[in-house]
Amino acid sequence: MDIFLNEKAEAERIIARRDLGVKPSHSLFLLAKYYRFVMGYKRSKIISELKDFIKSTGIHYREMDWDKIVEKQVDRSRNKPLVDIEYIGVTQSELNCIAELKSLPLERIAFTALCLAKYHNILNEKNNDWISTSPKTLFRLSGVNNKSRYDKAMMIHKLYVLGMIQPSLITGNPNLKVKIIDDSSPIILKIVDMRELGKEYMLYKGKKYERCKDCGRLFLKRANSQLYCKNCQGYQKLNTKTLTCCDCGKEFVVDARNMTKVRCNECQEIRDKLLTRERVRKCRSKS
Repeated sequence: MDIFLNEKAEAERIIARRDLGVKPSHSLFLLAKYYRFVMGYKRSKIISELKDFIKSTGIHYREMDWDKIVEKQVDRSRNKPLVDIEYIGVTQSELNCIAELKSLPLERIAFTALCLAKYHNILNEKNNDWISTSPKTLFRLSGVNNKSRYDKAMMIHKLYVLGMIQPSLITGNPNLKVKIIDDSSPIILKIVDMRELGKEYMLYKGKKYERCKDCGRLFLKRANSQLYCKNCQGYQKLNTKTLTCCDCGKEFVVDARNMTKVRCNECQEIRDKLLTRERVRKCRSKS
């Protein structure tokens, strides 16, 4: 799941765009937190708002497909208030320590672990420099994915041997303690986006990364005209329009280019069933 330092702003961005993105469950979780802790809604109201939001995106909505997902995200949000962190500060001492590794993949992993530990320290003052992120997520955020399981284990082991991290003493526990945090040194780098930490480090090292004009993610710019990351390139959310259902009179949202739809999804399903029954009746009467 993506980490946002300002979840309120991200939730408002989702609402403004009426777009669930490539990971709808994650977007619904953020919206559930927003409706609960910003708007002050109760469970039933949050569920209702999320269902209405899904319908407003223009997605073909069927309750049986979305009910469990919506309720799960609402229940998950119960004790998880919105995160609001200005930035993660990385100091000169920490960057110098990471640079001594002389290996960009290792440096990216160490930098990612450092940022995650500082993030959890801000969320919980008793965290004491630990990260509870799974190894899979750690390597995904660092962008070091093209390694075998053995190579990844050896990279973590090397950071341990060098005294930069400490694994949990509990068997099977993937938690790691980062041992290079030095908040007494001057802050050199301020991280405001936690989704691509490996790329954030490479940007600091001078790599030609740019922020996507749509989602804000970092991407490697290969042409001056390139403005979007691979997820947003060639994708543009279609403009929508609001219509009134000819059967029930309720307003609904559709793609602005749709010139044939006259019913909301619920009434259209009822209409389709009636037409199917009529076709079946006619076929039987002929036989």
